[in-house]
Amino acid sequence: MATYIQWNSAITKNLLMGSVPGEPVYLSVDEDFVNSTAANYLQDKLEAAPLEDLLFAVRQRCIGTDRKVNLSNCLGRTKQGNCLAVGFLSVMVLAAFEMGKVEGQGTHAYFNNLRRLLGFEAASEEQARPPGMRISQTTALAPEEGLWEDWNYWLKMLAYIPTATPGAGPTRYIRYPISQTLLRGADTHSLRRFFAGGYLSQRI
Repeated sequence: MATYIQWNSAITKNLLMGSVPGEPVYLSVDEDFVNSTAANYLQDKLEAAPLEDLLFAVRQRCIGTDRKVNLSNCLGRTKQGNCLAVGFLSVMVLAAFEMGKVEGQGTHAYFNNLRRLLGFEAASEEQARPPGMRISQTTALAPEEGLWEDWNYWLKMLAYIPTATPGAGPTRYIRYPISQTLLRGADTHSLRRFFAGGYLSQRI
């Protein structure tokens, strides 16, 4: 099993590989990306499938004994100077990639995807956010927004262009991870049907 810090470092290296300062950086993490990260940037051989190993590491780091998400464990920098939020944010983006594989496309569908990846059961629409990630009644802000802001700030410090942006209204917070999914799972399936149906050749 790789630790959260090991995964965090490996994902960061894979994300920035081939990028140069002045270019936009997307935290576009899907299962293929996780597999390539494990193969190329993790030194230890994993006992489980890479995605399962990553999710276990994130749960170990970010979910307390009270079975609530504790995002304070993902703030700040690693000893290597990397943004500590990358591992958890990667799981948030994975949840966005999964949209389209289950019924529904809105906030409820997204957070139930996230709940599943973090090891929680699905919930009703009113309780969809994972435990510990409820929007504050005092500030009306979601706790994960600080992680996205820290990720954007870290990229700016390295002269990269951050791309994670919030939405408006009810989609404010799920827009952050969705903005990183260059092609979501549902988009990939649609493209496959498009090419399989011969639509491209018919239009050329």
